[in-house]
Amino acid sequence: MKCKSLIALVLTLACSLVLAAEPRWNDSPYELYANGESLTNVLKNFAASYGIPVTVSPRIAGAVNGNFKGDTPRQFLEILGKSFEFEWYYDGSTMHFFRGDEIVSRIITLTNIKTSQLRNAVEKVGIWDDRFSWKEMPDKGLVYVSGPTSMVELIQETASVLESQVVTLPRRDQYSMQMFRLRYATAADRVQSYRGKEVVVPGLASVLRGALAAGQGKRGDTTLGGPVGILEGKQRTTSVTSEMPGTGEKAWVEADSRTNSIIIYDRLERMPMYKALVRNLDQPSEQVEVNVSIITVSATNLEELGVSWQARDQKYGEIGYGGVNDQTPAPGKNQVAILGGADASFSTVLDSGLDYFLAKVDALVQDGNAQVVSRPSVVTNEHLEAVLDDSTTFHVRVQGNEQVDLFPVTVGSVLRVTPHIQGGNEREAINLEVTIEDGQQTDKEVDNIPVIKTSSINTQTVVGLGQSLLIGGFFQDYESDTVGGIPVLKDIPLLGVLFRTQSHDRKKMVKLFLLTPKIITDIPIGGQAANGREVYGYSFQIGSKDKDRAQEILEYFDSRGFVTSMEEVSSEGQPFYYISIGNYSRCEDTQRVANAFPAPLKGDVSMINSCHPLTR
Repeated sequence: MKCKSLIALVLTLACSLVLAAEPRWNDSPYELYANGESLTNVLKNFAASYGIPVTVSPRIAGAVNGNFKGDTPRQFLEILGKSFEFEWYYDGSTMHFFRGDEIVSRIITLTNIKTSQLRNAVEKVGIWDDRFSWKEMPDKGLVYVSGPTSMVELIQETASVLESQVVTLPRRDQYSMQMFRLRYATAADRVQSYRGKEVVVPGLASVLRGALAAGQGKRGDTTLGGPVGILEGKQRTTSVTSEMPGTGEKAWVEADSRTNSIIIYDRLERMPMYKALVRNLDQPSEQVEVNVSIITVSATNLEELGVSWQARDQKYGEIGYGGVNDQTPAPGKNQVAILGGADASFSTVLDSGLDYFLAKVDALVQDGNAQVVSRPSVVTNEHLEAVLDDSTTFHVRVQGNEQVDLFPVTVGSVLRVTPHIQGGNEREAINLEVTIEDGQQTDKEVDNIPVIKTSSINTQTVVGLGQSLLIGGFFQDYESDTVGGIPVLKDIPLLGVLFRTQSHDRKKMVKLFLLTPKIITDIPIGGQAANGREVYGYSFQIGSKDKDRAQEILEYFDSRGFVTSMEEVSSEGQPFYYISIGNYSRCEDTQRVANAFPAPLKGDVSMINSCHPLTR
């Protein structure tokens, strides 16, 4: 066999000749004129012209039209590959053509040979191609290889044969290492910048490290982000490793950001636990769009907004209405609960009165009694905090011993909101956790540094679909001097005072925050399913009475990056398992799953639906 002959060459190689991972073709130009010829035939004819055996992936398809020319055969392949999105690999005897998304990754564990020995061996026989990924941990005997299936399998087989040629050393069979690909969650930590601070949002790898630490009752230094950390620049810590009981070994978890995967090294019997945990944590989440309007309104015109303010205090309970509207509001409609604190604040859920409220705001803006400061918008995942920062930064000169430093001072509004969708599949409402911090520069100074007054509101409320949350309570004093009079005459020295008018205006303004959340749903592709629901996509569905076979099919496609799900139903009193694979906009695209389905894996499946509609 080809694989055996290559490995035998590794073991008997007596010289240092390195074979290139490229055929020994000549450097003469290669040109192609095609008129609707299939891409598969073009590639086969190309390899045949140089006497090279070839394999072409079933996923490579398309018709070739036009003129393609390369100064060398390699350049020709590069030009054609960019046009039709395929790649190639030469293993020393056969040329393999495949799509870029067919690249696989594998972790190879070595106990009897060094990682450098394996690398030297595969390079000498021409198995290795530098276009692909090779990472190693020599101290642990681990090699991480990513590339075409044919190359990865050759390297794996080479490692197995080389290992068997060495006297077997004591193995640590009680330990294992596995890689878990994530589809929805993020494996590595993400760093977010906020007003000059860096906040670390933990990925799934850090969550698993924390779980290991909790099991051992130890602490370490993995940074976890949180609401307090964002405002105060502080971070909490937890353990990063977990020492295995009774041994000097340590379980560890690493994140591979390139493939969004998690690599876990631990006892073999604990791997099923990790597998189930990762599957449960790696779940899709809804997206929520939050539109925010920051409005300042004159306090004397607040009642014109048509909102009934209900005053409440955390200590004394209801204390009446805030004097803005004398009429009792209808239950559940536009009521405002005033929170206790140094500055009275209030919030309400606007439903049917939202259009009227916005119209009154526009009218007050026209009269100069209100101003729409800004209208930012942000999209975030459910349960993930979003930050909207509408602020201004200026620098204050601070005198040092030998130099002058510039100290940044930031004032403005910061809004942090975390949405939680309620109602299950019906999605009836959104629970909003809101924190607002508002800073204002005052006229006071301390050591020539302006004093900043900061107020904050923390609240949590449920907002129905189509409703808006109105939060207020930040009061600001504005003063202005206006000079008027008769043009030209008012500017005459001495006599001009007779034709001049002066006025001093002072207003108390209230800052309001209007939050309108909206769930971003999938876009229907048209049509309805038999159940009357709108169709959002199509999948390849297969059914089996054998739970183990169904789980095996699910894991096979899940490990190859397909979107998968399994549903258990009862059929004639017996459990039946439906596996949906893929999510495509057309029925024809589900053929990709059929092409990737190994015949031995189908076994005794009793149902196949190549065009299963996905509905919501």
